Amino acid sequence: MTAERETDLAVDEFFTAFAHRRKTTPPNLTLPDGSRPLGLTPDGLVRTTGWLQFGKRPVDSALVAAAVGLLAAVMITIRVLPVFVGISGLLPLLPTACYLSWRALTKRLLPSSGSRNVATVTVAELRVGDWVRLHGSIGPVGEVAAVAAEVDGRSEVEFLGGVKKEWSVQDRLHLVELLD
Repeated sequence: MTAERETDLAVDEFFTAFAHRRKTTPPNLTLPDGSRPLGLTPDGLVRTTGWLQFGKRPVDSALVAAAVGLLAAVMITIRVLPVFVGISGLLPLLPTACYLSWRALTKRLLPSSGSRNVATVTVAELRVGDWVRLHGSIGPVGEVAAVAAEVDGRSEVEFLGGVKKEWSVQDRLHLVELLD
């Protein structure tokens, strides 16, 4: 079999698997106020923002985008203003555009729930109903559905929706409060 034929078969196999993937509906997860998390995905995990915090206060990620836009505007002003004076009136719009773009991304295109890390616990201390970050202090969160018994110092955690992840029982995980 030629390399080109192998590639064609691999591509066909990928797209066939993609086309036949199981359609899932998100589990019935709710916040304490009874609403569904904004960033709920079909596998039951919740896409989040809120990775930057000062103490227990999360910083809106759209403000971070605006700050980056402001820094870019200053850099553009330093480099371009002496050559194109007419552009100076447009530069203040860059932070606003960055803010609005990020807000549109996290509220409309890829909805994400605001979140706040509230504590860290070991896997052995997890309880059903805890909301936990899957990848350290940032990233998606899941609601714990079951914690398997320890085997060789490792424990498997199942989240509502069926996602499973295995950690060492001494690993520390971030408990999260979802804000919307």
